[in-house]
Amino acid sequence: MTPCYTHHNTEQLALALLLDVIPNQQALTLHRRFAGEVIARLPQGRSPLFLSRQEIMAWVTSIAV
Repeated sequence: MTPCYTHHNTEQLALALLLDVIPNQQALTLHRRFAGEVIARLPQGRSPLFLSRQEIMAWVTSIAV
């Protein structure tokens, strides 16, 4: 059974995932965007808990200004 994430839980999860790979301030700045652009768009049945560090860093790199 796939867990049901609420908006608040998704943002917390996004922050936790980002904190594992980027500095704290950057993670705090990007976590809502990451929740909306990455976690919310995962295929049904794919848990965000299984996103690799490489996938997360690829997203961070792709949005770098």
